[in-house]
Amino acid sequence: MYREFFIPSQLIFEYSFSRFYKEISLLYPFQRCAFCKHFGATIKCCEEKCTQMYHYPCAAGAGSFQDFSHIFLLCPEHIDQASERSKEDANCAVCDSPGDLLDQFFCITCGQHYHGMCLDIAVTPLKRAGWQCPECKVCHNCKQSGEDSKMLVCDTCDKGYHTFCLQRIMKSVPTNGWKCKYHPNIQ
Repeated sequence: MYREFFIPSQLIFEYSFSRFYKEISLLYPFQRCAFCKHFGATIKCCEEKCTQMYHYPCAAGAGSFQDFSHIFLLCPEHIDQASERSKEDANCAVCDSPGDLLDQFFCITCGQHYHGMCLDIAVTPLKRAGWQCPECKVCHNCKQSGEDSKMLVCDTCDKGYHTFCLQRIMKSVPTNGWKCKYHPNIQ
């Protein structure tokens, strides 16, 4: 029998994602992720009869509802239960209402929820996976926060990068948007 467990964001940052998932997938080698379809899924929807399982970043990408304080996850099929189970923890940190739960981002660092509309960010699976709120955002290269005036945010994935941490150092932040090296040609 497989056990369910929730992985705190602090643990995720202590390991590299690839090393962490190689180690954890040894415990759950035959569980297929409902989002990416790869094996090694470790997080199960808490609805009793649901069989949906995810990798940690895939759960957010799939649009599932995650709750740090009550330690549970609801897949998109059961997301309508989030307001009842989480109470005020399902509310957006900006507008303080649950609103459209499918339009929410989940910060993997602090566990807060944010509506894409409240932040003026289009909600996409690519942006949801590994998303960090503006207060928690760190540079994807150096893993440090700060220097907000020199932090670029990719238009495609919403990951942050300091201008001085890029391989080709940029002198200033572009005004017409910017895409990281992982998404240069994605529209």
